[in-house]
Amino acid sequence: MANVYDKLKEMNITLPAPPPKGGVYTPVMEFGDHLLYCSGCGPDIGDGHNIVGKVGGDLTLEQGQKAAYNCMLNLLANLDGDRAWRYDKDSYEVNKKKKKSREMER
Repeated sequence: MANVYDKLKEMNITLPAPPPKGGVYTPVMEFGDHLLYCSGCGPDIGDGHNIVGKVGGDLTLEQGQKAAYNCMLNLLANLDGDRAWRYDKDSYEVNKKKKKSREMER
């Protein structure tokens, strides 16, 4: 099975430095020998260009996709070495502009 970090290198993707902890949470928790739970990875990859706003309002769809991409880079940066060999699930909270309903427009 290919190592995820070798695959990233093959795709010319460089991981940022792990983001600093932002509170009292633990960015990676280990459950047993084969399960890691990762959380708290925002889109700031330390290059001074944090992405903030609502998709469909302040942000375009492409900017929202870039924010999600940066979140995943931060998640992978929090893991160390060969521990990430299978990816199971991700969950994002996207801040999206609400559309007005037809009821509200009347």
